[in-house]
Parts: sequence; C-alpha cells; structure tokens
Amino acid sequence: MRTVLLFLVCTLFFAHQLPGQTLEWIDGFIKNDPAPKNEEGIAFGYIQVPEDHGRPDGKKFKLAFAVLRAKAADARPDPVLYLSGGPGIGALQNIAKWENHFLRRERDIILVDFRGIGYSEPKFCPELNANLWLLFAGNYVTPEIERAVKAGWFEACFERLRALGWDLHQFRSAAVVQDLELLREQLGYEQWNVLSVSYGTRTAQTYLRDAPDALRAVILDSTFPMGDQQYHPLRGYLQSLTAFFDACAGNAACRERFPDLQSRFYTITGSLKEQPIALKDPAYPGGMFHVNLQDMHLLFFQFLKNSSNYPALPYLIEAMATGNTAVFNNMMTLAAGQNSRVSMATGVLVSKNDQYSPPPQPTISEKDPLKYALNYFDGEYEVLEGMDFLEFDSLESLPVQSMVNTLILAGALDPATPAMYGASVHERLENSQFLHFPGIGHGVSRAGECIPQLLLQFLQSPERALETSCRDQIAARSIPFIGNLYENVKVGTLIRQAAIEKRVQVLLPIGLVVLCWIASLFQWWRERKATPISLKRYQLSQRVATTLGVVLIAGTGWLIYQTSSLSQLLVLLGLVGGAQYFYYLSYLFLLTLILSLFYLIKSWKYQQSMLTKAFSIIFISSLGAFGSILIVYDLFPK
Repeated sequence: MRTVLLFLVCTLFFAHQLPGQTLEWIDGFIKNDPAPKNEEGIAFGYIQVPEDHGRPDGKKFKLAFAVLRAKAADARPDPVLYLSGGPGIGALQNIAKWENHFLRRERDIILVDFRGIGYSEPKFCPELNANLWLLFAGNYVTPEIERAVKAGWFEACFERLRALGWDLHQFRSAAVVQDLELLREQLGYEQWNVLSVSYGTRTAQTYLRDAPDALRAVILDSTFPMGDQQYHPLRGYLQSLTAFFDACAGNAACRERFPDLQSRFYTITGSLKEQPIALKDPAYPGGMFHVNLQDMHLLFFQFLKNSSNYPALPYLIEAMATGNTAVFNNMMTLAAGQNSRVSMATGVLVSKNDQYSPPPQPTISEKDPLKYALNYFDGEYEVLEGMDFLEFDSLESLPVQSMVNTLILAGALDPATPAMYGASVHERLENSQFLHFPGIGHGVSRAGECIPQLLLQFLQSPERALETSCRDQIAARSIPFIGNLYENVKVGTLIRQAAIEKRVQVLLPIGLVVLCWIASLFQWWRERKATPISLKRYQLSQRVATTLGVVLIAGTGWLIYQTSSLSQLLVLLGLVGGAQYFYYLSYLFLLTLILSLFYLIKSWKYQQSMLTKAFSIIFISSLGAFGSILIVYDLFPK
C-alpha cells in the first residue's frame, strides 16, 4: 500500500513538468529477472522520448526506468545514475542487486534501460538471440562460415527495421544522453552522479562532452575510451590468461594440484578443434550443443573478467580434459539465460554509430594455439564493417576533455578493457583520478572489500584526492586457490535442477523430509503410553533418519553458500569447507533408512489404524526418495 502511495505522490508532484504526459508511473514491469524482495521505496516508470530529438513529433521510444529511494531519511539531493554496459545490456535486469546497494544508503539510485534495450519499448530483432545461440550450439570451426552467417542475420534485421521506418542513426550514445537529460529534468534533479561500467563509460564520456553541467561527479569503471584505436581482444585475453597461469604457479596449493597447467590448457583446448565436447539435451537447438575451441575460449574470456573465478578455472580445465558433460550442461544452461538478456541489434547499432573501429588483426601464426580463439569478435567486426548505410560522424571519434570531477578505475586482470584504456582517458580529463588495482578484473566497483568505502569517499568529496590504502590492501591479497576441493560436478546439476528449473522430483523429496522431521518430533512429544519395543525402535530410527536428512539438507545449503561466496563458478565443480567429511552422514542416513524399514515391517501389526499405517508408508517413501537424491547426485565422500 505504501508503494502505491509513493507512485501517486510522485505522479502528482511531477505532473506540472510533464509536457504531453511523457512520464508515466506504474506498479512495476520486472518479469523474467529477480525482483526486489521489498519494493517499498522503489518507483517504476516509463518516459516517452523522441527517436530523433531534432524531430520531437516523430517516432517515439518508451524507456523503462526505476527510482530506488535512498534508505536514509536525510537523503542527499544528488542521486546516482547507473550506466550499464554492453552495449545492449539493460540496467533493470539486475535491479535486485541494487535493493541494498551501499550507494543507496544516502542517495537515490536511478536505473534506466536505454532505447531498444531490456524493458524499454519497442524491442528490435529478438530473434537474433536465438540465432546466435544456434550458432554457438553448432560446430562452425571455419571462421569464414561463422562470420558470414552472423553478418547475414544482422543485415536482414537492419533491412527490416529500415523498411519499418526506423532511423538507425539514432541508436547512439549521444541520443541516449539526450534521453537521460529529459528524464533528469522530469524527475526534478538539478544534478546527478554517474556510475558507469564497461561500455557504459563510453556513454558517460559522451555525457561529459554534451551535458557536463548536469554531472556532479563521474565514475568510469573498466573504461571504454573515446577516440583511441583499441587493441584486438586477443591481446587482453592473452594478458589475463598469462596472469592467471602465473598466479597458479605462484600458489603452492594450485601448483601442486595442477602442475603444468598452462601447457595442459593449450593442449586440451587445441584438441577441441577436432573433437568438441558433445552435449545432448532437448533444450538445445537440434538437441545438441558442441563445445568447440571457439566456445571454450569465449567462456574463458568471460570468466577471466572476474578474478573470483580464478579458483575454479583449474578444475574447469580438468573437466575439459575428461570431457565432463555435466559441467558444461550446467554452464550452457546459465549461458543461455545470459544470452537472452542482451539486445543484440541495438548493441551493434550503437557500436557503429559511436564510431567504434574494429581493431587491426594481430599478427599470429597458424601454429599459435590462440589463432582461432576469439572468432566471435571477428564476426562482430565483419558485421560492423558491412554497415555502410550509416554515415561517419567525426565528432564521435574525438577524445573527450572535461573539468568534471572523475574517478577512473581499472583492473590489472581485465581482458576486455585493459588498464591502459583508463590511463589514456585520465590524461585528457583534467580533474580526474586514476586507480589501477592489481588482482581485479572487469568491474572494479563490484569487487567488494574496501571498494565501497572508496566510492563513498569519492562521492562525498569528488574534488579531494583519494588515499591509496585500498589499492595497497587489495594488492597485498592472494587469490585463494584450493587444492582439496570436494570434486562433485553433480552438485551444480542439483543446483540447476532445484533452483533454476525447479524440478518437482528434486524439490518434493527435500520438502517431504523436512515435513516428516517436524511430524516425528511432534509424534515424540505426544508419546505417553506404553509402546511395543519394535514400534519404539521404528519411531526412534525414523526420527534419527529424518534428523539426518534435515542436517544433510541444511549442511549442503551451507556448503553451497560457502563455496559460492568464494567463487560462484566453483560451485558448479564441487564444494569447499569440509564437504569430504560431511558426506559420511549420507552413509549413516542410508543405514538408518534401512533400519527404519526393517523396524516398520516388524512393528506393522502394532500400527493401530489405517491412517497410522498410511503415514508410516509416506514416511518411509519420503526417506527413500531423499535417499535417491543422495545417490543420484553422488553426495558421498570421494
């Protein structure tokens, strides 16, 4: 009710600022993504903006946005506007992560899905996501075929959009900034701060150029520079790969468990060119997914962006070596969900209109193991080079200069936006600070530890020089490689089938064991009269079995939490925290299950009613179903 009142107050307060009622408050629109647990203080809305700001009476976009009100009663007047990356990735799909974000303590947070992206309307060429997934699932080991197929799909999309009357020149960061200025004015903010990550930093630089007076302070995290010729992703990938292998070699646990990891990686990935890992599942296009050399390198490129993945990568290389299909089935299920969250057509159009120039191909021999590693990017470059229907805009190819206080963050392990990009932008922004963090990859602002306090200090006083203690603290840490992981890839399958697919055959036995445990305690509490010894033994073994079942459920949940806190990728490969010893309880559970069945048979004649007998059968069946969960997912010591 309070949320509804908030919407009404907002609507009345801003009504006088809405020419043509271009801003609309609604109850919400989060459908296919995690929603905030508590929407109190969160207002959702749409703002209508012209396709071409020079022709306000023409076609319109309907941009989705959310305002997350500050938690503090005495909130600061300057909110934080988040600019998402990609290009083509929406901000609202991750709104749940912003619900209790540290930046929300004192400031409103504004999330916007740019034109053609996410929850904004209309959407363009959504079939591209399915087509590209089909391309991944296939086994196009010939780069020319892959590039030609991809280019054909995008050309068909753009032809259709032009036939519908859309001006494809209007998909650009400059137009996005004009959209955001309309939103800022209608929300009544005099200025706001900008937090930008990855390609969002390209939009932020355009903002610095086109509307600097609207900006109080800007954070560029993992910077995508304007006006500079960039390197081929292969260069950043090789740099991050080398840093990862060096980190493993310098860690005793990793070095002893995975000797010669670097040479082993190149040997294994090379073998995928001739013999990809074949995954079979009706959910895949054609029922098959071939994980080939290009797919594997693209996965590693993405994983290397986040240094928290490093502890998992040696085990992933081992899974490659054994062709472990369970690991990759789980990964591809997650990858499919991520693929559908990117607006492909909009992303490519923005890149082209922002004058992103495909970098020159690196000189590399045919025998080099990375020769065909990142063909995915080469296919995108071919699409960009073929878009000759869009005019060149020299302004978008010029570096930006600005006096706005700016903090530039770079991770030394970032394969996508190397630290040198941030350094070059720092040289041109007079009131900027540049912090380079060892041991962090892409997205420094999301790295945790002392980073939140650092950002809060900057927003408190953007003009003051920041101390380097946070950077020094992170530089002193080491990557927590694990040499004694409880290796069980079926844990990842259990998580996928229970948490993502919500399979009844997994969730029902778990729920029934908990209910049986509660019922057994209630039964024990009510026992008063004399009971035959065999019935007492049955009831005791039943209570012990259900208690062990609940302990196994709770313990597994805790181990998953511990492991995912260390590395979310690692949980697809096994568990940490003494799981090897914990799962001896599985044997004890099966033993008490057998004893329960034995004593049930012996005490059957003492069961006083058909209802009691029915409950006993349900108890044993539930325990048996849970026992099958332990067996199917191999939750036993290794």
